[in-house]
Amino acid sequence: MASSALQVFGFTLGVLAWVGMIGTCASPEWRKNSHGQTLIDNTLKYEGLWVSCTAFVTGQTNCKDYAEFFVNLPQVLQICRALMISSIGTGFVAIIITVLGMKCVGLGSSNHIVKARIALLGGLLFGISGVLTGAAVSYYAQGVLQDYYNPSFAQGLTNVP
Repeated sequence: MASSALQVFGFTLGVLAWVGMIGTCASPEWRKNSHGQTLIDNTLKYEGLWVSCTAFVTGQTNCKDYAEFFVNLPQVLQICRALMISSIGTGFVAIIITVLGMKCVGLGSSNHIVKARIALLGGLLFGISGVLTGAAVSYYAQGVLQDYYNPSFAQGLTNVP
């Protein structure tokens, strides 16, 4: 069985990863354009799952929330939002379950075997949460690459999410 210090270390890493997932979900910089030498290219555009922003060379930044929660959004945003929300929810459940399974916490069962299994379940849920986040980020990145290599996107003929 794992020592209490190792359990606390693993729990701390899990909580830090969960906080990182929340930051990743809230970040407006899932997609950014590159800077160029022309005046048009000097406008920085970046988009996240919840907001789309434009930063001008004057220092002014305009951000616009997506008006819809799920309906009428591009499919990539719907899927990534669902995956990230599921990931954060799974991570929260993992935190609660892991606390109940830690040796150094007096809550829950006093049986060491039961506590070890509860801690293992919490660790598995942390892993599932990480896989969900990885799936969301990878799916979004695939969409960005697909748009990057799409010739009609470069000419401004496709819709930007």
